[in-house]
Amino acid sequence: MVNSTGDVREVYLALDQGTHSSRAILIDNDSNTLAKFQIPVGITYPDSVSAEQDADEILQSVIAGIQLALCKAKENHWHIRAAGLATQRSSVVAWNRETGEILSPVISWQDRRAHEQVETLRQHAHEIRQRTGLPLTPHYGASKIRWLLDHRVPVQQCEPEVLGIGPLASFLVAKLTQHDAKKLATEKLSRYLVDHTNALRTQLMNLQELDWDPRLLELFGVSNVVLPTCVPVIHDYGNLSDTTIPLTVVSGDQTAAMFGQGAFPDQTALVNLGTGAFVLTQTKPDESIDEALLGGLSLSDDQSCQYLSEGTVNGCGAATAWAMEQLGLKDEDRQHFDHWLSEFSSPPIFVNLVGGVGSPWWIEQGDSYWCDQDGQPISPQEVSPRAAMVAVLESIAFLVYENLRRMMRHQTITDLRVSGGLSQLDGICHRLANLSQCRVTRSADIEATASGVVWLAAGRPETWHDESDDTLFVPSLDDELANRYSVLVSQLEKIH
Repeated sequence: MVNSTGDVREVYLALDQGTHSSRAILIDNDSNTLAKFQIPVGITYPDSVSAEQDADEILQSVIAGIQLALCKAKENHWHIRAAGLATQRSSVVAWNRETGEILSPVISWQDRRAHEQVETLRQHAHEIRQRTGLPLTPHYGASKIRWLLDHRVPVQQCEPEVLGIGPLASFLVAKLTQHDAKKLATEKLSRYLVDHTNALRTQLMNLQELDWDPRLLELFGVSNVVLPTCVPVIHDYGNLSDTTIPLTVVSGDQTAAMFGQGAFPDQTALVNLGTGAFVLTQTKPDESIDEALLGGLSLSDDQSCQYLSEGTVNGCGAATAWAMEQLGLKDEDRQHFDHWLSEFSSPPIFVNLVGGVGSPWWIEQGDSYWCDQDGQPISPQEVSPRAAMVAVLESIAFLVYENLRRMMRHQTITDLRVSGGLSQLDGICHRLANLSQCRVTRSADIEATASGVVWLAAGRPETWHDESDDTLFVPSLDDELANRYSVLVSQLEKIH
């Protein structure tokens, strides 16, 4: 498409690789989504603590998305100026950097197979937290890398100098830009880079030094020889294979989502409601954060970096899927969720332990259950499936709010930005507003991660997001809601 002045329209390509799909999205300079392509990817659960994905399936899904986007751009005479990549965090994979052979499945961020090894490091948990901002759990990459080194024969047989074993982002960058390396006589191997946000989730990068920490490498028994080079989020990662499109941004999915509406304002938190729920707000380098939450980075370039505080809820979209199966609900029932949220003003309480409980309790596993207002367990058969489902949806708002409340101990938060699939439920947004007493804004564009990646790739323009189509939820007092929240907190405190 040629604009009124005869110029070719400039667009950006966002690559969003998530747990269940890979998406390629074309977005213009005014943050308008022009085309979107989504390719599903599978995940398997070999046992109760393991979660794996096929690395080649993920790679081919991203490549397929790129090809579809290239065809669409060519068809409309759009010029793709740059690309950005966002990936699921804490997932790791191993491959031979010389031959390109994939040596392991992707060990998902959900995976906890290395929990026994993690427990042997429990005495060092405080030190690890001080260096990384992260609590010691098997969800992060370090213990998964160590597990692959100990148990995966193809990994053990690969020479360390050509072994790549690191975040999924580093694998995708190497594979998607590999033609560059072939053209460079000085480079025998493909580019082997990882951005700071994904590197941090290995639990091997020092949050202050922005590089692999020798002490952490020693504790987990990992050599930096097999790890990628840590680089800023905004960086020259090379051109996408067989194109002249530069890949200029690589980030974790949740951190990219912070910038979905442009620059992230003060006194604001992002609530992203996907498979898991994530609560993020920016902090100053010297600002204290709650010990039960995560510290991290939202953004880095060659000159500076921005820090964040983060809360994580394991049972969000994953909890709704689990509950629907338990309650005998069908996919078409999802369209009724908002009506049910407005219909049931006094549902039971759901003690949400789906996938374990993330921050601030960090409960690795447990059996979820429903209870009444007195905290007495009840069978979901004692109430209607609709009321039981409302309790599950409310539990997500309760867990998000508990993380917000911890953040509010250390800083003022007046506004929430919500994104992700469940943010489309007005009932969830109203409950978040009433619990937190914050204004809640939901963007008409639900692709926060892709939009954030493109805002960064476009040079962080001052004007980006059109707020005229946003939906605002204003807080009011709801004592019954607050009481149900208190019941859930008391139940989790007992388990914790």
